Order: sequence, then C-alpha cells, then structure tokens
Amino acid sequence: MVGRHVDGNLYHTIRFPTSGQPWGNVSAAVAGSPGKFSSVSCASIGDNLHVVGINQDGNLYHTIRFPTTWQPWGDVSAAVAGNPGTFKKVAYASISQDVHVVSLT
Repeated sequence: MVGRHVDGNLYHTIRFPTSGQPWGNVSAAVAGSPGKFSSVSCASIGDNLHVVGINQDGNLYHTIRFPTTWQPWGDVSAAVAGNPGTFKKVAYASISQDVHVVSLT
C-alpha cells in the first residue's frame, strides 16, 4: 500500500496475512525524490510495485519497488512524448505485463 501524508511525503507498507510492515517514508528512501506529492497511485506486476505520483509542480514521476530495493524516481512528464501539461490527479493499473496511467490535467 502507498499513501500520501498531509505533508506531501509518500509512505509505503506491506500487509501480510497476520501483520503489517511498519510504514516507510518513500520520499526519503527513494533516490531522486522530486519533492512533495499532491497525488499518488500504484499497481503491481509480478513481485514489483509500480508507484506513480504527481509532484507539487504537476509533473508525473514513477518508481518501482522491487522485493529488496527501490528504483530511483523517473520523470514521466519529461520522458514520454506529447505531455499535455500540468497534472492534477492520477490513477494507475496493470494489465498483463503493462502499466497504464490515466491522469487529469
């Protein structure tokens, strides 16, 4: 699970059948943090958790939580052609081995 705290930082936990992992500060733990977030969503593919968030500037960023580590944040807004501008909300889903992003501008 991933959630956005009122301070704009992202937190992550894993729910096991009989307990939960303590919340971890994703914003502090993942390299290349783009700052505070206004919206977040996630989806899983296999053992990996894909997280997409909108930072305070309205840009989309993406990271992956592998079983033992996090991938550095990547700037989706800059990397994908046809950027429509500032994003407000985001939803994320996995279909087969692909992730799909839907966002409001």
